[in-house]
Amino acid sequence: HNQAQYSMASGIFRYGKYWGEEAEMDRRARALLEVFQMGDLADSKAKNLPYGQQRKLEIARALASNPQLLLLDEPLTSLDVVVAEEMKQLLRSLKAGRVTIFSTHILDLALDLCDEIVLLNHGELEAVDKSNLDSGEFKDKIIAALREEGHE
Repeated sequence: HNQAQYSMASGIFRYGKYWGEEAEMDRRARALLEVFQMGDLADSKAKNLPYGQQRKLEIARALASNPQLLLLDEPLTSLDVVVAEEMKQLLRSLKAGRVTIFSTHILDLALDLCDEIVLLNHGELEAVDKSNLDSGEFKDKIIAALREEGHE
């Protein structure tokens, strides 16, 4: 409830302002779930959702406070094809008005969604020119970096 404007006393004693703000936060949460095509699951327990839906819910929760910076770690890992495509579309639609930084080993995902790409190799960040991404030399470099990390 970091966006609520009611006082601690209102929160404890449930004064009128509390209920109004709680109703607004509930409306916003349900609207966000609709964006993620999860409106019909609004009253479900998160632990009972399928894995892909739980991942979508994680991102929805991260967006609830309308952050200017969104950090995502491997947002499409272990998702089935349908949910992964839904997530790609959502990530694409969420780019406006915020900076989104995510890590991925899926080069096609980075190419599709990112305005800028950096490669983290041995603790060093290296800017990547998107025009070089199709070169055999670049792909060899990526494969070598992944082998060094034990991701064969």
